[in-house]
Amino acid sequence: WTLMVTVIWTITNVAVGVSVGFVLAMALNTDGLRGKWIYRILLILPWAIPNYITALVWRGMFHPQFGVINQVLQMLGFEPVRWFDGVFSSFMTGLITNGWLSFPFMMEVILGALQSIPRDMYEAAEVDRASTWTVFRRITLPLCAPLLGLAVLLRATDALKQFDLV
Repeated sequence: WTLMVTVIWTITNVAVGVSVGFVLAMALNTDGLRGKWIYRILLILPWAIPNYITALVWRGMFHPQFGVINQVLQMLGFEPVRWFDGVFSSFMTGLITNGWLSFPFMMEVILGALQSIPRDMYEAAEVDRASTWTVFRRITLPLCAPLLGLAVLLRATDALKQFDLV
């Protein structure tokens, strides 16, 4: 049971970190984005804050009576959730909190990989009238794959030893 939960924990944490990091890196890599440096500073902050402090803040946010997440749920007409009473809800709180901690690293790694792709590759795809999906699938993803593979490996080893958060 413990091994299975650990494997699921690792896979889901890596998936959350990579997907959120990839979306934010793609957004930050957009040409002409105003205030890009401010966004980068704000998005790197979760990585700079110690895990223990982040865990305490998120624990307060998930508080059954006074937590902001339950307050929002109540405003939307739902019942408050006792986040730490069940296995699934406790797992989800840990996943959300650890996702918050892990996306900045993945975002920075992927942003570096995106910025290393030569612009002429994209210009050639534009001349060939390739769709956005084709450009992503045939240019962006393959050229980011080596660095992304290393980042996923580092993130997986980090998720495996993430006992302080729980």
